[in-house]
Amino acid sequence: MQPSSTAPEAQQAEPFTGGNAGGGRDYRAIYRAIYAYHEQYNPPRLTDEYWQSAVEGVKTVAVTFDNDPFITALLMAVYGEMEREYNRLKAAQPGEHEPQAVYAR
Repeated sequence: MQPSSTAPEAQQAEPFTGGNAGGGRDYRAIYRAIYAYHEQYNPPRLTDEYWQSAVEGVKTVAVTFDNDPFITALLMAVYGEMEREYNRLKAAQPGEHEPQAVYAR
């Protein structure tokens, strides 16, 4: 495959919406929302208020995308990553609180 003769910065990319012209998921919007959520709550903090806010943030982002299973799975992956980092921080500072569960299992 030959490289494009147009410079990358001059090319306009259309949003990927699941490959169907009539609609589908706006993956760019989903990834932006996930990234914004992760950036907002990273690094995790060792307070109850932080985790309450993080849980509310998950709910807000999920509802924004009608609780789509794809975004819910991404949110849970990010939340899991924050829990892993929290556990690492907690091990360094014992005696802190446990993070709240987002969804009952």
